[in-house]
Amino acid sequence: MKKRDVIGLLVIIILILTILLGIKLFKSSSIVVYKTDIIADDIRINNLTLVSFEDKLYVQDGYILKLTKEGSKVDSLNVDVEVAGKSVIGFVYGDIFKKYNESVTDTFNVIEDVKISKDSKMTVKIRYTIDGKEKEYKDAIKMSSIMKFDEKNPNAVRK
Repeated sequence: MKKRDVIGLLVIIILILTILLGIKLFKSSSIVVYKTDIIADDIRINNLTLVSFEDKLYVQDGYILKLTKEGSKVDSLNVDVEVAGKSVIGFVYGDIFKKYNESVTDTFNVIEDVKISKDSKMTVKIRYTIDGKEKEYKDAIKMSSIMKFDEKNPNAVRK
Protein backbone atom coordinates (compact mmCIF):
# COMPACT_ATOMS: atom_id res chain seq x y z
CA MET A 1 0.00 0.00 0.00
CA LYS A 2 1.34 3.40 -0.89
CA LYS A 3 1.91 6.13 1.66
CA ARG A 4 -0.61 8.32 -0.15
CA ASP A 5 -3.33 5.63 0.12
CA VAL A 6 -2.73 5.21 3.87
CA ILE A 7 -3.01 8.97 4.47
CA GLY A 8 -6.20 9.12 2.38
CA LEU A 9 -7.70 6.21 4.34
CA LEU A 10 -6.83 7.87 7.67
CA VAL A 11 -8.43 11.15 6.53
CA ILE A 12 -11.63 9.29 5.56
CA ILE A 13 -11.74 7.45 8.92
CA ILE A 14 -11.20 10.70 10.86
CA LEU A 15 -13.92 12.42 8.81
CA ILE A 16 -16.41 9.60 9.46
CA LEU A 17 -15.65 9.59 13.20
CA THR A 18 -16.08 13.38 13.36
CA ILE A 19 -19.48 13.14 11.62
CA LEU A 20 -20.65 10.34 13.95
CA LEU A 21 -19.54 12.29 17.04
CA GLY A 22 -21.35 15.41 15.78
CA ILE A 23 -24.55 13.44 15.20
CA LYS A 24 -24.32 11.97 18.72
CA LEU A 25 -23.86 15.41 20.30
CA PHE A 26 -26.70 17.06 18.41
CA LYS A 27 -29.07 14.12 18.78
CA SER A 28 -28.70 13.88 22.56
CA SER A 29 -31.62 14.63 24.83
CA SER A 30 -32.49 18.16 25.73
CA ILE A 31 -32.95 19.59 29.18
CA VAL A 32 -36.59 19.79 30.24
CA VAL A 33 -37.77 21.55 33.42
CA TYR A 34 -41.04 20.67 35.17
CA LYS A 35 -42.44 22.77 38.01
CA THR A 36 -45.62 22.52 40.07
CA ASP A 37 -47.28 23.06 43.43
CA ILE A 38 -49.16 20.16 45.02
CA ILE A 39 -52.15 21.22 47.06
CA ALA A 40 -53.88 18.75 49.39
CA ASP A 41 -56.59 19.72 51.90
CA ASP A 42 -54.22 20.59 54.75
CA ILE A 43 -50.74 20.29 53.25
CA ARG A 44 -48.96 21.92 50.30
CA ILE A 45 -45.73 21.19 48.50
CA ASN A 46 -44.64 24.44 46.87
CA ASN A 47 -42.01 24.91 44.20
CA LEU A 48 -41.50 21.24 43.33
CA THR A 49 -39.08 21.40 40.41
CA LEU A 50 -37.82 18.43 38.38
CA VAL A 51 -35.14 18.62 35.69
CA SER A 52 -34.91 15.89 33.06
CA PHE A 53 -31.76 15.25 31.03
CA GLU A 54 -31.19 12.15 28.90
CA ASP A 55 -32.47 9.31 31.12
CA LYS A 56 -31.87 11.10 34.43
CA LEU A 57 -34.24 13.11 36.60
CA TYR A 58 -32.96 15.63 39.13
CA VAL A 59 -35.20 16.76 42.01
CA GLN A 60 -34.23 20.36 42.70
CA ASP A 61 -33.50 21.44 46.26
CA GLY A 62 -35.70 23.91 48.06
CA TYR A 63 -39.25 22.67 47.63
CA ILE A 64 -41.39 23.73 50.57
CA LEU A 65 -43.63 21.43 52.55
CA LYS A 66 -46.23 23.50 54.36
CA LEU A 67 -49.15 22.92 56.70
CA THR A 68 -52.02 25.16 55.56
CA LYS A 69 -54.30 24.71 58.59
CA GLU A 70 -53.03 26.89 61.40
CA GLY A 71 -53.27 25.50 64.92
CA SER A 72 -53.47 21.92 63.70
CA LYS A 73 -51.14 19.10 64.65
CA VAL A 74 -49.76 16.65 62.13
CA ASP A 75 -48.64 13.51 63.92
CA SER A 76 -47.39 11.64 60.88
CA LEU A 77 -46.80 12.49 57.25
CA ASN A 78 -45.81 10.16 54.41
CA VAL A 79 -45.14 11.61 50.94
CA ASP A 80 -44.48 9.48 47.84
CA VAL A 81 -43.95 10.97 44.37
CA GLU A 82 -43.33 8.79 41.30
CA VAL A 83 -42.52 9.88 37.77
CA ALA A 84 -42.90 7.39 34.91
CA GLY A 85 -43.10 4.57 37.46
CA LYS A 86 -39.89 5.52 39.31
CA SER A 87 -39.90 6.81 42.88
CA VAL A 88 -38.39 10.31 42.94
CA ILE A 89 -39.48 11.59 46.36
CA GLY A 90 -40.25 9.52 49.40
CA PHE A 91 -40.12 10.72 52.97
CA VAL A 92 -41.81 10.36 56.32
CA TYR A 93 -42.12 13.14 58.88
CA GLY A 94 -43.09 12.69 62.51
CA ASP A 95 -42.55 15.40 65.08
CA ILE A 96 -41.42 18.14 62.69
CA PHE A 97 -44.90 19.56 62.20
CA LYS A 98 -45.55 19.64 65.95
CA LYS A 99 -42.96 22.43 66.22
CA TYR A 100 -43.15 24.11 62.80
CA ASN A 101 -45.77 24.41 60.09
CA GLU A 102 -43.24 24.62 57.25
CA SER A 103 -40.17 22.71 56.12
CA VAL A 104 -37.77 23.50 53.27
CA THR A 105 -36.39 20.29 51.83
CA ASP A 106 -32.75 20.32 50.77
CA THR A 107 -31.71 17.00 49.31
CA PHE A 108 -29.64 16.29 46.24
CA ASN A 109 -31.54 13.62 44.41
CA VAL A 110 -30.72 12.26 40.94
CA ILE A 111 -32.72 9.29 39.71
CA GLU A 112 -31.27 7.15 36.91
CA ASP A 113 -33.18 5.42 34.09
CA VAL A 114 -36.25 7.69 34.03
CA LYS A 115 -37.66 7.94 30.53
CA ILE A 116 -40.24 10.70 30.31
CA SER A 117 -42.51 10.88 27.28
CA LYS A 118 -45.34 13.26 26.43
CA ASP A 119 -47.78 10.82 28.09
CA SER A 120 -45.77 10.29 31.30
CA LYS A 121 -47.44 11.04 34.60
CA MET A 122 -46.31 12.06 38.04
CA THR A 123 -48.28 10.28 40.76
CA VAL A 124 -48.49 11.89 44.17
CA LYS A 125 -49.60 10.12 47.34
CA ILE A 126 -49.70 11.97 50.64
CA ARG A 127 -50.88 10.15 53.76
CA TYR A 128 -51.05 12.02 57.03
CA THR A 129 -52.72 12.24 60.41
CA ILE A 130 -53.96 15.70 61.35
CA ASP A 131 -55.72 16.45 64.64
CA GLY A 132 -56.15 12.71 65.15
CA LYS A 133 -57.82 12.09 61.76
CA GLU A 134 -56.14 10.04 59.04
CA LYS A 135 -56.27 11.59 55.57
CA GLU A 136 -54.98 10.64 52.16
CA TYR A 137 -54.39 12.65 48.98
CA LYS A 138 -53.75 11.07 45.57
CA ASP A 139 -53.23 12.72 42.21
CA ALA A 140 -51.85 11.85 38.77
CA ILE A 141 -50.37 14.86 36.96
CA LYS A 142 -49.49 14.71 33.28
CA MET A 143 -45.86 15.82 32.92
CA SER A 144 -46.61 17.83 29.78
CA SER A 145 -49.02 20.02 31.80
CA ILE A 146 -46.30 21.14 34.24
CA MET A 147 -43.48 21.61 31.71
CA LYS A 148 -41.80 25.01 32.14
CA PHE A 149 -38.80 24.74 29.84
CA ASP A 150 -37.85 22.47 26.93
CA GLU A 151 -34.51 23.16 25.28
CA LYS A 152 -35.43 21.38 22.03
CA ASN A 153 -39.04 22.51 21.71
CA PRO A 154 -39.67 25.92 23.34
CA ASN A 155 -43.10 26.21 21.65
CA ALA A 156 -44.40 23.20 23.60
CA VAL A 157 -43.96 24.94 26.95
CA ARG A 158 -47.05 26.13 28.76
CA LYS A 159 -46.84 29.48 30.49
